[in-house]
Amino acid sequence: DAGCDVVLVCHPELVEESLQAVRGRALDTAAVAGLIGRGPMAWAGLLADTRYDSVRASLHDNTGNLA
Repeated sequence: DAGCDVVLVCHPELVEESLQAVRGRALDTAAVAGLIGRGPMAWAGLLADTRYDSVRASLHDNTGNLA
């Protein structure tokens, strides 16, 4: 219960048991709103994303090569 809003169940046989364990709990939609897909980002948007530059710099620092 300590901040667990989402559970990943990798084994299909455990799905029903997992659902029963949380049955009746209120869903905090604000907590999981960030997980909802928004569709793909265009290539230009990916290149403009600040995370791209950060990861590229990190790869360069760690390998000496740009990805």
